[in-house]
Amino acid sequence: MILNFTKQWLRDPRQLIEQLRNLVREHAEITLPEQEYDTGDQITTEGQVNDAIHILVEGTVELVKTDEYNREIKIDWLRPGSLVGLISFCTGDVALTTARASTKVRMIKFEDEHFNQLTQEYPEISSLFLQLVIGNMLDRYNHIINVHLQLEEMNIRIQKERNHLQKALTQLEQTQQQLVHREKMATLGQLVAGVAHELNNPASSLMRANDNLFTTLHSLIETGTTIPRHIAMGLFEAGTQASFTDTETQRLQLHELSALFPDIGRPMQRRMAAIPKDFIAELKPQLPKDEDTRRVWLKKAAEFYESGWFLQISKTSTERISEIVKSLKNFSRQDKSEFRTTDLMDGLNDTLLLLNNRLKKLQLSLDLEDLPEVTCIPGEINQVWTNIIVNACEAMDNGNGKLHISSGIKDNYVWVCFADDGPGIPDRLKERIFDADFTTKTKGGDFGLGIGLAITRDIVMKHGGNIVVEDSTLGGARFTVYLPMAHSDKVRFAES
Repeated sequence: MILNFTKQWLRDPRQLIEQLRNLVREHAEITLPEQEYDTGDQITTEGQVNDAIHILVEGTVELVKTDEYNREIKIDWLRPGSLVGLISFCTGDVALTTARASTKVRMIKFEDEHFNQLTQEYPEISSLFLQLVIGNMLDRYNHIINVHLQLEEMNIRIQKERNHLQKALTQLEQTQQQLVHREKMATLGQLVAGVAHELNNPASSLMRANDNLFTTLHSLIETGTTIPRHIAMGLFEAGTQASFTDTETQRLQLHELSALFPDIGRPMQRRMAAIPKDFIAELKPQLPKDEDTRRVWLKKAAEFYESGWFLQISKTSTERISEIVKSLKNFSRQDKSEFRTTDLMDGLNDTLLLLNNRLKKLQLSLDLEDLPEVTCIPGEINQVWTNIIVNACEAMDNGNGKLHISSGIKDNYVWVCFADDGPGIPDRLKERIFDADFTTKTKGGDFGLGIGLAITRDIVMKHGGNIVVEDSTLGGARFTVYLPMAHSDKVRFAES
């Protein structure tokens, strides 16, 4: 019997299976070796040789392929009438996919030799298989078209999602920039208050010294010099190098002067008490006998000494103001987008100077080693020091507490550690303190608007480092910042 090639058979391969059964009934010598598979059984295996072709009679078979990450990807599902292992059987190559029974299935299985014998002896079987192949090809072609249509639809959705995510990312970056700016402005406000307080003291000293110097020089010029020039210059030089003397030393000096010069009065004795003893001893034998002249000499001696002293105060105050301004300038340097090789200790010293108004209430101890340079954005790292130190001060209520700052080297990293004796951080909060909207400062709840430590960790991670919080040996918290050395590879820090 020669089978007719019909479109109906191609549309429904199951009719071809029925024709195959009819052929078997007409030819008793032909056998159809049927085989059953349970759910999960593999019919063909990816990468292995396949020496049989299967005709799926009942059930469903899934085709899967393993990707480079050893993940299984579902390729297709085969229905009754489908040929399983067709390509590998015809080409002799290894199977491209794994065919696995997704339900209990029944299949007609033709081994290689058996299949060749049947197709050679029975042309109608060969024709029938040809139609089965064409039907399967059409079915696969329709599947490919549907897959491409679905893929295009998914690409459109993905593009829309990508555009939406890009917009959301842009908004998130803008929000983060606003938060960072807000934190920087808050930090700047704290620094301005501290710097204003720090500048006030040397500025006030400078003004008082200038006023006193003006009055003293005016008196010297008005009356002229009456004491020997070498003594006058010696007193002036001594004044420029004067150092602070404690109350007890001043009291003893005043007592001795009272005995030496009982006639000059208490105010003058107080002025003379600041002059070193060796100058008093050198001046005394040369004093005039006349009481009024002697009083003028002593007054001039005090004025020459005080002139040098006021100049020293002016110089010291000016240097202090210059130092504060320089540190503030270094701290707020605007090259924040550029990484450069930096000595961390310079920035840390600038930060400590600017926060001196807060720190002078604490017991600050430093154990800082000489560190190799790091590649960083100095302004951002200074922000890290500021946030951690301010956080420690606030944890101790800005009162009498202890803050210990140390530094060192570990592998290819430098570290700076800040340990305080505040109330510490409970274990359950040690990870949450770096969340952007978490703070322990509020009363009646754990959540607030604190972003300082979140920004701190972001900056440190951006620089290829890490920040670790632990319990301090002082009883409070200890923050340790790790940053890679300038010439080490920037890899994510892994705690050993």
